[in-house]
Amino acid sequence: IDFSLGGHPQIAPIVFHILQARLFGLSALVEQYLCLILVYLSVLITFCLLVPRTTNTWRFALLPILSMAQFSLCLSSEFFYPYILASDAVNRLAFCIGVWSIISIKRPIVRGIVAGICGLLSSTCAAAFAVSCWVSFIFVVIWVRRFERVFLGLIGSGLLLSLVPVLLVHLGGDSRFSPSSNSPASALQAPSRR
Repeated sequence: IDFSLGGHPQIAPIVFHILQARLFGLSALVEQYLCLILVYLSVLITFCLLVPRTTNTWRFALLPILSMAQFSLCLSSEFFYPYILASDAVNRLAFCIGVWSIISIKRPIVRGIVAGICGLLSSTCAAAFAVSCWVSFIFVVIWVRRFERVFLGLIGSGLLLSLVPVLLVHLGGDSRFSPSSNSPASALQAPSRR
């Protein structure tokens, strides 16, 4: 199995597909339902994060606005392709749980571990998510002023780990990086220039 698409390993969607295939016989309809459940969960987590920060007059409209943003027609093309939907749904849920952990969890080490795992999971969905997720996490950290040394170290190590595949692709000058190559040693080497 090649875990890469466009040069970036996409491990989370592949694992999602394998688990779904083992449990439900590779049914595309079940996979879409599971992905929609993940997107609904991300909407609810975002709603729970924003409710205490909104006034009572806007609270009733917040859930429909978030739902319209998540399920808008401009995103409808991804709902027709299960692989893209799985990648995006896993990314959205991991990102929302990561933001929730930065804002809500009080212990710095637990907060850092949860945010780091969520950032790594989000980064394994697409190369663009590796950058956007961590930049957003850094903005949230600055916004809520969480500057504990342990937490920042865990966030920094998660950022570096998730950027390793992207850096290997760009250092090699090739658009393909395949962790499923012949040996583990060759998978860790940057692709050669042509």
